[in-house]
Amino acid sequence: MAKAREERFTAVEFGLRMAPKDLVVLGPSQYTCDDTTLPGLFFTNLQGAVFFDKTKRALPERKPSLRVFVIVCTRCGG
Repeated sequence: MAKAREERFTAVEFGLRMAPKDLVVLGPSQYTCDDTTLPGLFFTNLQGAVFFDKTKRALPERKPSLRVFVIVCTRCGG
């Protein structure tokens, strides 16, 4: 049943001119809490993550979380 909702993305690309120590941060323009769109699949962590609140004496809670990707150029050349 889960396979019925799968979409295959065969290619994704973007072009950048980067130099050593440059970085690119990839993230969604808005939070999408589902897995029906490419941004939702790529950036949303539907299982969530465990968060601790230092100001309250409470157990850690599992909350929705977001993935952000950072691409760092360490060197150029071929």
